[in-house]
Amino acid sequence: MSDPIFDLDSWEPLFKLSENVALDAKGKLGLRMGENMVMDMESGSMRFTTPWINAQEGEDD
Repeated sequence: MSDPIFDLDSWEPLFKLSENVALDAKGKLGLRMGENMVMDMESGSMRFTTPWINAQEGEDD
């Protein structure tokens, strides 16, 4: 299981589905664009997040 990821604008949790895809609390998909950025797949807007860290290794994915 990975550490939680949060949207820094709304402070909503993001649930990591794979290495580069997350789901927010409203059911919108997001595509990881960088260590601290997610693109909303519905609107195309960019959102800043907390870092995506792999809990088992303690390192970024």
